[in-house]
Formats: sequence, C-alpha cells, structure tokens
Amino acid sequence: MLVELKVKNFAIIKDVRVEFSKAFNVLTGETGAGKSLIIDALLALMGRGDSSFVRSGEDFAEIEAIFSVDNTQIEEQSELKGEDFICIKKVIQSNGKSRQYINDGFVTQTKVKEILQKLLHVYGQSEAKELYDASYHSQLYDIYCSNVELKNQLKEILHKARAIKKELMSVEEDEQKRQQEIELLKYQIEEIEKANIVSTDEEIELQHKRVLLQNREKILRALSEVYNFIYSNEHSAYDLVSKCVKILSNISAADDIIIKSEEELRNTLQVFKGLAENISNHINFLEFGDLDINTVEARLDLFSKLKRKYGETLEDVKKYAQEARARLEKLQNLEIEKADLEKALEEKRNEITKLCRAITEKREKRLLEFSKNIEKELKDLGMPKCVFQVELKKVDAKSPEDLPYNGMEYVEFYFASHKGEPPKPINMIASGGELSRIMLAIKNVIPKEKEMTVIFDEVDSGVGGKTGEMLGMKLKEISKQHQVICITHLPQVAVWADRHIKIEKDESGKRVMVNIYVLDGKERLLEIARMLGGNVSDKGIEYAKELMSKVKEV
Repeated sequence: MLVELKVKNFAIIKDVRVEFSKAFNVLTGETGAGKSLIIDALLALMGRGDSSFVRSGEDFAEIEAIFSVDNTQIEEQSELKGEDFICIKKVIQSNGKSRQYINDGFVTQTKVKEILQKLLHVYGQSEAKELYDASYHSQLYDIYCSNVELKNQLKEILHKARAIKKELMSVEEDEQKRQQEIELLKYQIEEIEKANIVSTDEEIELQHKRVLLQNREKILRALSEVYNFIYSNEHSAYDLVSKCVKILSNISAADDIIIKSEEELRNTLQVFKGLAENISNHINFLEFGDLDINTVEARLDLFSKLKRKYGETLEDVKKYAQEARARLEKLQNLEIEKADLEKALEEKRNEITKLCRAITEKREKRLLEFSKNIEKELKDLGMPKCVFQVELKKVDAKSPEDLPYNGMEYVEFYFASHKGEPPKPINMIASGGELSRIMLAIKNVIPKEKEMTVIFDEVDSGVGGKTGEMLGMKLKEISKQHQVICITHLPQVAVWADRHIKIEKDESGKRVMVNIYVLDGKERLLEIARMLGGNVSDKGIEYAKELMSKVKEV
C-alpha cells in the first residue's frame, strides 16, 4: 500500500506531501491543476521520467514514496524481507543523470521497477487504448485462464525448437558444398601435418642459424685468428703463460705471493685450453657440419607460407589444424548429427503440441464464463444490454515450431453495445468511454492474487451521470481488496472515496505553485458542488449533499 508520497521540484510542483488511505482515494481539481503530475511522479519512479520534469531553475527533482508491505509482496527480494515499510526515492538531475534508493541504499532503476511492478499498477485511457491491439487480448485472457506459466514454458520450448531447426537446416545445405569443404580441410590438414612442426620455437632457432650461415666465412676467419693467438702460434697466449709458470716454479725460496701467482697462472692455462677447444670444435662444426643455408631457407619459407594461410604464428597454424580436424570430423559424421537433430526437433514438436493443446483447452473451457463475467461488470457500469465475446482464431502454421508464442490460436475480443447487433472486434466499434469501462471490467474480473495499489488515471473519461455513479461503486468495490487511487473529474465517482485529495494550482505569486489538501466535511462538500457545475451554488451544494447521502445509505 502506498502510504505517503513526497514530490519536490517536479514540473510545476515545488514541494508537496500527500498521505493516502488504505482503501479508496480520489484526486480532484480543476483542469491543469497538476493532478496527473502525481501519476507522472510515480511513473518517473518506475523509470518513465527524464530531466524535462525538473522544475525550471532547479538542479534536481526528487520523488519519494513510502509503501507498507508484507513478505508475500517482496518474497523474491531477500534483502527486504522482514521490512514493514520500504522507502523508494529517485533523484533526477537537470543534466539528465538520476539516482535511485531503497531504504537509503543505492539501487539500479531495474531493481526499483522490478519491486514497484509488484506493489502498484497504473492504468488509464492510454492502457485502455491498448485494447485496440488484438495481441493484448491474449495477454489479458490468458491471465484469467491461468495460462501464463504454460505460455512461458511454450516460449522457451519454441526458442529451443527454432534453434534446433536452424542448425538442422544448416546441416542439410548443399551436399556438393559439404564435399568441397571436406576436400579442402583434408588438404589443409595434410599440408600442416607434412610440415611436422614439433616446436613453435623452431622458427626462432632457424632464424639464428640463417644469420650464422650467411656470415660463416667471416666468422671462420675471426675464430681461426683467435684460436692462433690463444693456443697454436709459437708465441700464443698459452705458450707465454706456460713460460711464466715455469719461471715461477724454479724459484727455490718462493713466498706466498709467488706460490699464489703460480697457481693463478696455471688456472689461466686451463681457461685458455678450454677456450681453444671450444673454438676449435665450433670451427670444425662450421666447416664440416651438416648445416646448409638452402635447407634453412626452405624451412623458413615453408613456415612463412603456412603463416600467410593459417595464422600469424606457428602456434596459430597448429591451432588451425586442430580446429580443421574437429570440423572435418563433424562433416564426416554429418548423417549421425542430422539424425540426432531430427530426433531432437521431433521431441520439441511433441512438447509444443502438448502445451498448445493444454493452453487451448483452458481457453475454450472458460470462454462463456469470462464473457458473462465481463457483461455483468459492464452492466454495473451502465451498459446493461451490451454483448461481449471472446473469439479464438486458429493460427495457420506449417509446423509446430512456426507457431507464435500465443499458441495455436489468436484471442480477440468482440463487442456490441446493444443486443441484437452483431458483435464486432473492439478496435472497430468501441468508443473511448466504452473502451475505458471494458478495461475496468476486465481488470476487475481478472484475478489478482496479491494486494497492491491500483491507480486509475481519468478512467471515467467519456462517462457521466448514472454511469459515473456505477463506476464509483465499482472502484469502491475494488478498494475492498486493493488500495485504489483515482484521478477523476466526476463528482459521482469522488463521493465514494474514503479520502478525498484536492490538487490546486496557485498562481498568486511570481511562480506557479501546486498545493495539495485532504478534504473533509464542508470543504469536501464544496469541492463536490464545484465538480457538479463549475461554480458553487446553493443548488449545487444541495445536489452534492444528495450524492453524498446516497453513498452513506449503501
């Protein structure tokens, strides 16, 4: 239940606060006073408001709604369980940005909308006009028939069946094209496997060898010269150090420094010898090894060719080969896959048919009941001789998966305002006023499992007099199960309210202000009189008293 609403800097509203009754509330006021802005503020909470609603000259607009709740209304919101009240607030900045809060905690707009959809429902002329769209009829009627869950299941299975069918059609593409792809994949796999790429580092190693081979003569000359200087020449470094060792070893009175120097020189000899051996081996490798520049270049050219065709690196080439083998296996096992897909599609078709029959059975079973209930409601709303029918129109579909989400038939409402006239589709015959009353009748007939706040925005448009009185009674009846908030211009509706709220525009200052008053006693009587004739007169006051006394007698 909506307990309280605060609105600040919203359109022409500066700062207002209004408390609501748990039963039937009406909002009245002269045209342009700002009645619909209260509904606009609630819609803005649900995400339908932007910076254009921020009052001129202000930085932001703020809407805050306090709801009393029970666990059945917020059972899916674990963070709110145990709360008796929740406060939903939205701040809309003039730069277009907005923030939402629930009990002072920041939340997304999606979360706010999800919660508000369980707490309140707004409808008026715009929603009544949705009845012009026949697809909306199925949505309403299937709620009445308890088909919502079945239709959700049908939608899910239709999605799966269509995906399977799409894959099956892909599998059944031109056989010649499939064979061509198989031959191409075989060639590509063979080409990559023939290259025998053992390691992806091989390319780097070959590039190093190529540099070595391209400079072999120069390297050999340099290595030979170094070898001679270190070891093989008559006055090589090795020979000179050997002579130094011999000289020091012949000193009979050697001290520690001489002994240490001799030892270090002997170590140097070993270093020279090791270097000479390494250089000699490398010279032999370059002169007599199996390295061939042509072989290296050919291998690198092969790698370049493969990379141009299959990927930027050898790793990519190997990955391509792996994927090609998987694709080849899939194509070669096509018949098995095709049989599996056909079986899966047939199973989904059976499920679709079974669900559609269940949906149709529920629809057919409650056709007369629904029509009679609507006619009864419309009779109470001043249309005693109307005829209301539900027509089920078969869908022409080649296969079950081609059916729409509604099932095997479309639902369309037919209407005639008087008996004896043939009922016709609502979108062809119903007036605006009739449409509003039909929508109200449908909303009252469709079961609502949980208590919620129902907001009617000028649903009384196009009606008046006795019909308006019946409409007020109907809204009062709805308020026994749900909180009702109704914007109305009809005194015949307003007199039934448990709380009468007046919206008034004040233009006495520099800027327009909106004021809100809860009316009672004489103030309410005067407002009812104003609604009856525009100007309050003694006659209007007497008629207002008469209307109000009728309500007390019921």
